[in-house]
Parts: sequence; C-alpha cells; structure tokens
Amino acid sequence: MNKIAKAILITSVSLVAILLLIVVGAHLYVESAAVQSRIETAVSQQMRMPVKAELLRFSLWSGLRVEGLVVGDDGKEPFATIPQVTAKVAWGPLIFSRRLVIRELRVTSPVVAWRQTKEGKWRLPLTEKKKQPKEERQQAEEPKPEVAVKKEGQAKEKKPERQRVEFHIVQASITNGNFVFQDRKGRPLARLEEVNVRIPMLSAEAANGTASVRRVLLREKLEIEEVTTPFEYREGTLALPELKARVAGGMVEGSGTLKPDTKGAPFTSRAAFQDVDLGRLLTELEARGFTHSEGKLRGALELEGNSGDTKSISGKGEARLEGGKMEQYPLLQMLGQTLRISELTRLELNQARLVTEIRKERVYVKDLTLESTNLSLSAVGEVRFDKRMDLDASLAVNEQISRQLPGIIRSNFRAVDGSDRIALPFQVTGTLEDPDTDLVKALMGEQFERQANSLLRAFREFTGGKEKKEDRKKKRKKDK
Repeated sequence: MNKIAKAILITSVSLVAILLLIVVGAHLYVESAAVQSRIETAVSQQMRMPVKAELLRFSLWSGLRVEGLVVGDDGKEPFATIPQVTAKVAWGPLIFSRRLVIRELRVTSPVVAWRQTKEGKWRLPLTEKKKQPKEERQQAEEPKPEVAVKKEGQAKEKKPERQRVEFHIVQASITNGNFVFQDRKGRPLARLEEVNVRIPMLSAEAANGTASVRRVLLREKLEIEEVTTPFEYREGTLALPELKARVAGGMVEGSGTLKPDTKGAPFTSRAAFQDVDLGRLLTELEARGFTHSEGKLRGALELEGNSGDTKSISGKGEARLEGGKMEQYPLLQMLGQTLRISELTRLELNQARLVTEIRKERVYVKDLTLESTNLSLSAVGEVRFDKRMDLDASLAVNEQISRQLPGIIRSNFRAVDGSDRIALPFQVTGTLEDPDTDLVKALMGEQFERQANSLLRAFREFTGGKEKKEDRKKKRKKDK
C-alpha cells in the first residue's frame, strides 16, 4: 500500500512539475523577442499596416496582454494608438500549426484618426508595395537560362517556403474609444467620444454587433448624444438598421448605410425626430440671428450621396414647429420696422412648417409657412449651402393689422381668395444672416419708386449746379 501511495505521490509531483514547466516555458516562449516579432508580423500582414508594440505579456489565466500598440504609423500621425489590448489566445494552433487564433480580443481606450482618401473612400491606410524601377522590371521579366542538372535525371530540389502565421479573431470588443474622421484635406468631419463596440461574430468578410457613442460632434458644430445602434458589415456595406440618438434635447430614430470601400464612400440615411429644441439647435449650428427662436421641432429627413462631397448630396425633408416663437431674426425685424407692425418683431406662431428638397448644393423650399393670430409669412424658392437665398415671399395680414397700415402702403396689398386677409408679395435675397429684399418697392409701388428716383436725380442736379461755360470749353478741348 505504501508503494502504491508513494507511486501516486511521485506521479502527482511529476505532473505538477511538468505543468509548471509548460506554463513557464509558454510564458518565456510567448514573451520572447522572436515570438513578439512573429505576432507583430502576422497582425501587420493581416491588416496590411505596420503594427508595433512596446510590451507583450502572457498569463495562463488572462491570456496575452499588449501595451503601447501603434498601428499604421507613417511618421506623421499614426492611424491608431492603443494603450492596452488583451487577447484570449488558442495556444495550440500558434505553437504547432502557426495559426494565431484569438478567441476574444479586447481593445481599451483606442485613439483613431481616420482620413478620407483622395478618391473619397474610407479605406485603412494600407501599406503599398513599392514599384520596381523599369530596368529591374525588365530584368525580372527576361527568361532565365536553364540550370544544368548535376545528377542524372534529377533536378535540384527547392527548399520549402516558410509558412506564414495565419491570423484570425473570433470575437472582439472596443471600450472607451475616441475616433476622428477627417476629409481628404484633414478637416474633421466627425468626432466620436467614448465609443463602445461589441462584435460577437467577426470574420474577414462580415461582422455584426452593437455600438454606443456618448457624444458625436459633426463638423465641429452639431452635437449628437447617446447614440446606440446595432450594425452589420457584409459585402462591403456597413448597415445601421436601428439607430437612436438625442439631438438638442430631442429624440432621433433612423437608419443608414455606408460603403466605405467604394469610391466616394456613398451613404444613405433616414431619420425621424421629435421634441428637438429649436433655439438650442440653431445655437449649436451657429446660426446667427436665430438664437432667440423657441419651440419644439418634429419631422423627418432623408439624405444620400457621397461622403464629404456636398455636390452629390440629395434628399428631402419636412419639419413642423410647435410652440414656436421667433424674435430678432433680421428679416422679421426689417418687416416689422418698415411696416410698423410690432407683432413681427416677436412672432408667436400658431403654425409653422417647412417642406424641402435637397440637390446640387441647394435646399429647394417647397413650402415655408409661419402663421400667427393676425398675420402669416410664406415663401418658396431656394437657399444655397453657402446660405445665399432667392425666395418668392408673401406677407398676409388680417383686418386688425391692415387698419394700422398707412393708406399708401395698404393700397399695394391684394385680397386673398377665400380669406379675410390681404397679402403683399415681395422678393427675399441676400443671406440667411444678412437678408435683402425689395420690400420698399413692393410697399410703395413702381410708380412711387420712379417718382422718387426722378426727384432724387433732380435734387442731385440742383445741388451740383450747372457747369460754367469756361469749364465746358476746357473739357471739350481736353477731349479733342
């Protein structure tokens, strides 16, 4: 019995010793410079970008830990810097079959700067193969002379090529990431803060999972918060089927697609919004002159086109404003002061709606209506992306307001069919922030304008005086 117990004890100690040797051996093996170089090479080959790590550590329980990872460093700005990456690795395939299989990859606090290519694509900054000089290419293409066989009937055997390490990730996650997407000139299109992504299924061809972003800043102006969405990437298309977010205190729900590897990176987007604070939204967009607007917006917007190319963007939108108030907008101030209608300087709206189409860097206004108790303002036309306007507008007032107008002004208004209101058509040009209008001409009429211009010319002639005969003679001689 003692012999059996002794044998069991010796066997157990031997197994523990062997296990310790395996763990220590694996630890030393994985942390060796050679294996670290092999892993860096495998990842670089898979991503087609240079990958370097400051420190590589291995633990039997937590797996592989990489610190100070730099991806795609071109000497100017790396594509990504990652403080820490942990990976649960299947060691058997790596040691025996040169396959690096990561069962779970965790990326912590990455900082990514992704610039659009010159062609407008969202591609990874892949390492390009260096082109050979023309002479070297010709030499490589020339047929090589046959090598004489030293042994009869046998050719010299080639040495087998060293097998490359295969790289595969089963699932992955990103925690507390920060991303900056830049246009082809390096200007920020979007900043994403506190990005968290979980990808339970990942392959070279497809991926799906969920993502959340605490804050998105578009073109350094519009702020979008609490973004959540599932996603799927397949056959070169990234789909966001159920996106939710908050904008200016309101809720936005929508969907979208992006083809990042296609020229121009075409996209589609659809969104419905409600309870969006108009004043806050206009403040974030830096729309000067609108900052004293109030109300809650609801509506929908559809857009499609190529990323970063405003000429390609098209779509349509509509919006309604509830509880709306507008004051200190230049156009309304101008109308109110000219017509002496105080209600225009602080317009409390019973109804406000906007229907638009977007194409060729223009927003075509199909219907703009602002209506209060005593008056309404409507317009159709276009607003360019550079904020220049060309609108056909009309101001309609009821009997209460019309009695306040001077007779010479009231006579230029026209009755509105089916209504007790009278309306004055006029043009609006200039910009959103500095509008111009032919309102004076519309108010006074063309005849009054001609008379005013004639009177002005006569006044100038009178104040300038007549030329003296001597001056006229000198002028004629000079012309000769």
